[in-house]
Amino acid sequence: MHRTYKTLLSSIILLFVSFSSHAQLGNLFNVNMTGSMATITPTIPNHLYPQAGILILTPGFTVVNSGIVCTFADNSYCLFPVSSSQPKQFTIAGAVARNLEISLCLNGASAISCQTYIAPFNPMLATLQFLQSGVPISQLSLAPGASGTITLKNIGANPANNISIAIPPIWIAYFNENCPATLAANASCSIDYTIPSPAIAGTNNLVANSTSATNSPLSLPITIQSVGHLEFRQSGVAVTTLNIQQNDSGSFSLLNTGTSSASNVSVSIPSQWSSYFTNNCAGPLTLAPGASCSVTYVTPSPALYGTNNITATATGTDNSPINLATTINPVGGVKCWGINSFGQLGNTTNSGTANANQTPLNVQTMSGGVKQIVTGYAHTCALLTNGSLYCWGYNIYGQLGSTVNSGSGTPNNVPLPVFTLSSGVKQVVAGISHTCALLDSGEVKCWGSNQYGQLGNLINSGTTLANNVPITVTGLATGVATIAAGGTHTCALLNTGDIQCWGLNSYGQLGRTVNNGNNNPNPVPASIRTPIANAGSLHGGYYHTCALVNTTGELRCWGYNYFGQVGVNTGTGTTTPIVDSVVVTNLSSGVIAVALGSYHSCALLNTGAPLCWGYNLYGQTGSTLNSGSGTNPTPTPQNVQTLSSGVSEISTGENTSCALLGNGSMKCWGGNQYGTAGSNTNVNTANPNNSPLNVLTFGSGTVAHLVINGLGLHMCAIIP
Repeated sequence: MHRTYKTLLSSIILLFVSFSSHAQLGNLFNVNMTGSMATITPTIPNHLYPQAGILILTPGFTVVNSGIVCTFADNSYCLFPVSSSQPKQFTIAGAVARNLEISLCLNGASAISCQTYIAPFNPMLATLQFLQSGVPISQLSLAPGASGTITLKNIGANPANNISIAIPPIWIAYFNENCPATLAANASCSIDYTIPSPAIAGTNNLVANSTSATNSPLSLPITIQSVGHLEFRQSGVAVTTLNIQQNDSGSFSLLNTGTSSASNVSVSIPSQWSSYFTNNCAGPLTLAPGASCSVTYVTPSPALYGTNNITATATGTDNSPINLATTINPVGGVKCWGINSFGQLGNTTNSGTANANQTPLNVQTMSGGVKQIVTGYAHTCALLTNGSLYCWGYNIYGQLGSTVNSGSGTPNNVPLPVFTLSSGVKQVVAGISHTCALLDSGEVKCWGSNQYGQLGNLINSGTTLANNVPITVTGLATGVATIAAGGTHTCALLNTGDIQCWGLNSYGQLGRTVNNGNNNPNPVPASIRTPIANAGSLHGGYYHTCALVNTTGELRCWGYNYFGQVGVNTGTGTTTPIVDSVVVTNLSSGVIAVALGSYHSCALLNTGAPLCWGYNLYGQTGSTLNSGSGTNPTPTPQNVQTLSSGVSEISTGENTSCALLGNGSMKCWGGNQYGTAGSNTNVNTANPNNSPLNVLTFGSGTVAHLVINGLGLHMCAIIP
């Protein structure tokens, strides 16, 4: 605390003037005392008296020379030159805070004119101040959802002792203070805040206390604003996703959980599903705090399948717009087509041969109840609505999760139940010769080949032994949001947003440099070197990996880019890996789905248009550019001929690509030597098919869902 003590008629200043002809000069000095530092400013011209003296009259306190050349007279006055333009500073030595009597005389020890001043002395003086972003603040207003840091700083010259921070009890969960017991002079500490949404609104004081700060307690009034907050609810529980089946019915609500009304509330339903929903929230509505509106649904059979956002917008809320990611699941039977050399089509037709099967075949025992289908190089797996998992095809490495023909090349054309996974499976993915499942608990289990550590476990890592029993991936017994399998590697997106990969890293497909460029196994999951914020889904090709950013629709990829499959010019035509993810050319936004083949990639835009890039020897990019060329890379995404809109899903195989149209029909392009494109055109030849072909027997309304990512010479679809 700073104070200026003047002598004129002041009750706290004791003034006596020696017998001098200059007594009429009045107040001769200004004294400013801060802590233990005295600043003395003479008020008279220095040509009259070139020198002055200072003496502490209070016993036990002395002047310590500070900042000037000071000599002591015989009577212990510290003499200093007089200059009204240059104040002089002295440090006063003492241990007890009290008022001091200070004698100041003109002409030094000659004492021509002396005045006595009383000033507060506090050797422990400290001063606290709240700041944000380096700027002092005296109040703070925060909106729900806000986060940041408040700084408490000691701007005094001495330590602030016994620091304590009092957070309003109703907001104790919103603030985290990191202040030590003592703040040295000029030191600071932080008080972090994360205001939830919704939050308890109101105004309360955040209080800083110190036993040695002159302005303690120091209060910072904080206001948390009163706003509306929207939540989708089902059965009274907040939800961000909604899963619906065919022939399904139900309802959900939109609730204002905030502390203020939400105005202009409106819920929009995807146009292709509008007939399935009765929307009582179409609005515009006003929802008072605690008020809600409802939406009911009845889905037909067959229904238009896929995932789309149901969106709520409003004014006066802290979280508008909000999305309810709604999936109408493709529950039905399975049909497959293409090569059936190991029974991967789930049908006895041409099983064990390399004959083409261009007409989709029914998979045995899979006539209904299937909600997800995936294909490896020569095996296939189906996830049922009851959470059980079945696989069929090649089982030499145990990739079917069964002992039947494990370790042999004998075809398995009848789906087999996967060991220990009769329920609780949320997602399944397949690589060339391994399979992984994400459980409802967030645990990841893998089985099949572990030659490169792609099972994420040390068991049989680096060997060609079969692993037909699912094993838990090291460190991933919980907390996983989604998974992806590449040719011989696997990746997981954790609930924390971290992306971890394991398996072969020969071309940087794991997103880090360990064992990059060799075939050493990497059986322990590890984070990619450069994190990707807000990743929503992962996808694997033979030797490259991609992540779709769900907040922007940006697509980022890394790994092998010889054919441009990563989507940039860097590294094309070489084996130089791309270890850190890059944004695919022209795809910084707008992507809603991704599928990776062996050496090519495809993306579906929010306009309903598919784009593909990379290897185009068989026309699998759907473009004439470099079609039929086995060497020229195509790193820039190309429009698929004749499909500028109307596509709801995309899928890839080793060298084939497919699209599910909004009307439930299907088209494929690329390699058709084994009938993988589902057409008679160029079947049994290696000729490219760069223009989409109609899949045999799959007319309007016949297809519910496609394989999202495939690495083999066969394709599958779920049929309602």
